[in-house]
Amino acid sequence: MKVIILGALGMLGYDLSKELTNNGITVIPISRQDCDISKKEAIYNMIESQGDIDYVINCAAYTKVDLAESEQELATIINGEAVDHMLKACNKKQIPFVQLSTDYVFDGTNKDNAYVETDPCKPINAYGYSKWLGEQYCLNSTNDYYIFRVQWLYGNNGNNFIKTMKQLMNDKQELSIVADQWGSPTSTVSLARYITHVLIKKPAYGIYHCTDNGVTTWYEFAKEIGKQIGYAGLIKPVQSEAFSRPAKRPKNGRLNCQKLVTSTKLKLENWQEMVTQYLDKNKMKEN
Repeated sequence: MKVIILGALGMLGYDLSKELTNNGITVIPISRQDCDISKKEAIYNMIESQGDIDYVINCAAYTKVDLAESEQELATIINGEAVDHMLKACNKKQIPFVQLSTDYVFDGTNKDNAYVETDPCKPINAYGYSKWLGEQYCLNSTNDYYIFRVQWLYGNNGNNFIKTMKQLMNDKQELSIVADQWGSPTSTVSLARYITHVLIKKPAYGIYHCTDNGVTTWYEFAKEIGKQIGYAGLIKPVQSEAFSRPAKRPKNGRLNCQKLVTSTKLKLENWQEMVTQYLDKNKMKEN
């Protein structure tokens, strides 16, 4: 099997490239320097030049949630229009397409339990809208696609909530963390394994919710990090309204992953255990 990964140097792209390679799959890594995905011709030329390909995986994205409110056009180009161009290039060569999406396609208010794949989307910020647009291009352009909705990602190759918390806990003796937004912290290491498993097992094409197991709040997530690194300071729960941010966040971002588990027999990793793995690995690097 041979795959193209766009955004191969990003947090997920980096770990996915390693996981696929470890499973004997040939990876053609494409970075921003290799292909400017804001340019239609660059996308077409890149995919055309690679010969026979089994999947094109799009890990490239505009991910600055707050900045997207003032850069809506750019977010739409990268997360929406570029996906349309990728799909058209893939359709020309009959290549299945893999798109990474987000819980932010939901508004987080119209359900008390976890969202399933068929729930109606209603993004409440520009970033969520741009990712929803990418999904729509998949649904309307081809039947041969996997969309993985993921959330609260952290990994070694990029900034993330754990790195931020560790720095804040090193500098401050009191932290206020949002306690009314729910989701599943997800390691890019385990997520890479889930995606690789799907590409090998080839369940029915479509949308799959894909996170580590268990749900929590940002506040409880921070408490877990503090406990594991021995933080002696105070972590206080606050409501979302305590922070004035350009982009609204869904309060209920919980994703039901049962479709993924049933279709592939995957065992999802516990989110606390993956946080431990991440912290242990980084502690070894620091030492």
